[in-house]
Amino acid sequence: MKTFKLVLICLLTCAPICALADAQADALAGFLSWDKKLGNLTTAYEQTTSFEGVVISQTQGRLQKTGGSIRVESLENGKITNVAVTDKKIINIYDGKGKFVTALGWQEWYA
Repeated sequence: MKTFKLVLICLLTCAPICALADAQADALAGFLSWDKKLGNLTTAYEQTTSFEGVVISQTQGRLQKTGGSIRVESLENGKITNVAVTDKKIINIYDGKGKFVTALGWQEWYA
């Protein structure tokens, strides 16, 4: 009887986790499919980071996707402060004047 209860508890506990994992996998598959179809995209963004109502940082930038390349420019007062360019394998970082700073693989970026 104890084994049955343990199995039942495991099934009831794991079912929502499995459903969430399935939903995440479906969402990721959808994004990857959308990304393959997307040829070109140019957009601007503004990002504000705050903690308990106190603004910690505000950034602006531009993102441009052309074919298999993505370029993200960070701006401060309308001027480029740094640029990241990637082919989705290697990320090349440049300073605001276009001078190469470093190159990272995606695994290094997330570490």
